[in-house]
Formats: sequence, C-alpha cells, structure tokens
Amino acid sequence: MIHPRPFYFFLPVWGQRYCGYLADRLLPCLLAPSNLPLLRAEDGHRLLIATTREDWRSLEILPIMHRIRRHVAPTWIAVDAPDVVDDAFAQYSLNIQHMGACLRKLVEAVHADQAYGCSLLPDVIVSDGMVASLLNYARSGHHLVLCSSLRQVQEDVLADLERRGLWTESARRSHTGEPLTVPPRLAAELAVRHLHPELWRFEDDAPDRPFLPPFRYCRAPSRQGFILHTFYAVPVLMDYSVVGADHTECLDREAFENAYIGAAFSRTAAIHFVRDINEFSILSLAPRDINWSPPAGDRTPRRHPWAHRYTQLVSIRRSLEAYTRRGTDTVKLNLFRVGFRWHAGAPDDVWTTYERKIARLFNLAIGDYYRSDLGLRSLLFDLPSTVLPCARFFVHKIRQITGRRRTA
Repeated sequence: MIHPRPFYFFLPVWGQRYCGYLADRLLPCLLAPSNLPLLRAEDGHRLLIATTREDWRSLEILPIMHRIRRHVAPTWIAVDAPDVVDDAFAQYSLNIQHMGACLRKLVEAVHADQAYGCSLLPDVIVSDGMVASLLNYARSGHHLVLCSSLRQVQEDVLADLERRGLWTESARRSHTGEPLTVPPRLAAELAVRHLHPELWRFEDDAPDRPFLPPFRYCRAPSRQGFILHTFYAVPVLMDYSVVGADHTECLDREAFENAYIGAAFSRTAAIHFVRDINEFSILSLAPRDINWSPPAGDRTPRRHPWAHRYTQLVSIRRSLEAYTRRGTDTVKLNLFRVGFRWHAGAPDDVWTTYERKIARLFNLAIGDYYRSDLGLRSLLFDLPSTVLPCARFFVHKIRQITGRRRTA
C-alpha cells in the first residue's frame, strides 16, 4: 500500500556535464526495482528539477524520461545559470551559493503542496531499496529522515561497477532507459573502499585533522569500515505537513546546509537517522584530483597518549559547540551524537567492541551536555577553552623538568 501523500524528489542541476550525470547515473539508479518503480505517477509523485531552460529542454526529451514518467512527473523549476569567473575557488563558491538559491525554490515548491520531500544531487549514485525504506518511514510517521553521505572517488567506483558487469561508460542509459541496480551491501562496500582522498584528513587520528572538523570518522581495527560522527547529513525524507510557513526565512541570513534543516524541523521529535549504510547508501562521486577541503593547519606533533586523548575530547566538545550554535540547533545536536556505521561486511565481535569504545569516547566528551540544562551546558562548554591551555602549559613544563634531569 502506497502512502497517500505524494513524494517529491528534487535536485538542482546545470551544465552539460552534470546533466549527463543525472541522466546516465542517478535516474537509472532511481529506476532500480525497489526505488521509483514502487510509485505510480497518477498518485501525484514528482521529480522536481531546478535548471535552466536550455538544460531542461535537453533533459525532458531523453528516452529515460519516458520511463521515469510512469512513476513520477518530471517538473521544471526555472533558474538561471550561475555567474562564470576565472578563479576556480571563486567559481566553486559561486556554485555553492547558486545551489542554495535553487534549493530554496525547490523546498518552497514541496512545501506549497505539503508533500514529502527527498533531496538529491545529480552526481550521486543511490542504492536499490532507498525508496522502499522511505515509504516505510513515512508510514511509520517519521517527519524527518537523515542519512550520512561522504564523497567517493568517481573513477574507482565506476571501474569497480564495470568489473562487476553493472556499468559501462558507453552504455548510455539516458537513451536506453535501462536501470542501474546497485544492491545496498555492494553500495556500502563501494562507499567504504573508495573514500575520496580529500576526506582522509578527517580521520580522528590524522595528524593534520582540523581542530573543529564538520565531521570525523574513527577507523575500525579491521580497516573494513569506520564509525562516522557528523553535523551534516542528507535529508532523504522531509514531511512538509509539519513545516511552518516561515521555513525559508533562515536562508535570508545563512547558507542552506548550515541552517535550513535545523530551522524547519526543530519543532518535531519524529526524526530518524539511518545509522547503517547497509540499509541504503548515497555515493557522492567526484574526480580524484578534486579537493575543496580547507587548507591543513600546522601538523600536530604526537603527544603523550593521555594528552592526545584530552585534546581529542576537547575537540569533540568544541566542535559540538561551534556547529550546533551552543546547542540551539537541536537537529545537529542529536545528529552528532549518532555513530553512523560505515562497514563493508556484517559487523563481527571486533567491530562491536570497537563501536562501544567509540561510544564511550563520545559519551565522555559530550554525554553530560545532553543531560544538563542550558545554563550548565554553557558553563561546561566554556571550561575546555580555559583548561586546555593550562594543561598544555603544565605538560610542557613537566617535559622541560624531566628533560633537565635526564641530561644532568
């Protein structure tokens, strides 16, 4: 039984390259058996595409769109192309701003019809079973469902799919209408195996990891996966029947990814986090040579184990303060607490033991914050900024003293 209210899948796209990604990768993935084929277009489901007039004309006539129309109605949301500049980083910044403007138009369209929204991007691959899960979450009364997603190396993922007989660059699925069916367990394996190099510095023990990272992952001893803690996740299900009319006001002041989900869904407790990517995965593909992560700071020298652990705890705590606005963004606050399981196979005893270890680490760093009132939270947040410099000073002095004794 299909849920009575329609689903609106929406995404921004512009330019020949990304339109090609959409038509030859994402749309075929959405046509996998347990995705869009579970829906019927006559029930009001839509695929909203924010793009330019030129790009829409090239997309709407593709043969794959004829298959898509059986399940959802492709709908054009008109936008202009972003400005073009010579500087690569400036262009990247302009594209991010333009994407935010597109997303604003898209969520306004979903809200106007009080539908369920699912946010996608043209350069992703989704596993089979995503839509089946979303239907179950909607029937269960969830208002917001978030799943984790990190960037993968495009060349390696596609080569892996080709070795398995699932993908060939020459097979233009946009013209054949053939589905691209990636089983959830395989997608999870690809996500872990082909993590993009720009993300390596966010591993929790990386020497050049930023002190306040937007996410961090802890690699399991088996090297078959990791536990991810993040402030950012993909809103794969948004119930716009519970979202207020002022849901986009925050975008007058802040970027979409920083403020929107917290502002729109702060008043609901019916939030679910897809903790295990074996349920379904979203792979965000990018060429290997792309790296938009911020420049690395000074490499932190390896310290005494207890000093390293203390710095680690303070980093976790201060990150929570920075990205949740001292706890006022309740969605990010609860999101960061979740340990997302990224693993290629079934968890064994080693994995389970390690997962408990990471849970204890985060509980030690921020567990009391979730048990405290707001006034005490602010006090607890302020403590590390005072204690940490003192601790470093005393560690330095102890090393100086012990060094003199050894040379005497």
